[in-house]
Amino acid sequence: MITLNQMVYEIRNMYKLYADDTLITNRLLAQYIKEARAKLLEEDISKGKIISDEFVQSLPCVPFATYNFADVCVDDGYEFETCLSRSTCTIPATIQRNNKNSIVAVQAVDLSKDYSETTFIRTKYNKHNRFTAHSIRWFLKDGYMYLTNTNEIERLSISGIFSDPEEVSSFTTCTGTTCFNWDSNYPIAAGMVKRVIDIVLKERLNLSYMITEDKQNDANDKEAPIK
Repeated sequence: MITLNQMVYEIRNMYKLYADDTLITNRLLAQYIKEARAKLLEEDISKGKIISDEFVQSLPCVPFATYNFADVCVDDGYEFETCLSRSTCTIPATIQRNNKNSIVAVQAVDLSKDYSETTFIRTKYNKHNRFTAHSIRWFLKDGYMYLTNTNEIERLSISGIFSDPEEVSSFTTCTGTTCFNWDSNYPIAAGMVKRVIDIVLKERLNLSYMITEDKQNDANDKEAPIK
């Protein structure tokens, strides 16, 4: 595995062989890395490639609180009879897969129970299903995660392929450890690291042009007559 610090360091070292890197901040390089990763992931997904678990990050202790469905959905024309739970903070946006989110697991914090996904629209009809009417399900709305048929769950573990890995840094484990920093394993497959670095160097930092220009200058120097 590789860390964000290591990727930034490698890009900077390669770039400064051909140009002054003092105006390129580490924060900017991290932004370019994030964008390149997201671009490649979306391309691989559109081609039907299997996305490995190396891209998944976990939010192991997301707090939830009781909300009244009528309060949060008052403008949507729905009537609900029960309260539900809602995450106390928004969940980081995920890479889209065929117009669907990339949340891969919603579980009890001890991982002893999994919860199934539904949608805001389906919640209106789920209560009429005699098999699953009382099942606890989750859905996303306006960035928050909601749980149906419960107002007692206080924390959940949520795993997904998030668009911006750094957004996970605002979450902690149940013991208070930050879920991500620049020295954490970056959520990327080993085979994609070089592709990301190449995109950052060639497309965002124009290194291909600099290398070509440098070679041309070397050639001109060799051809120049000796005075």
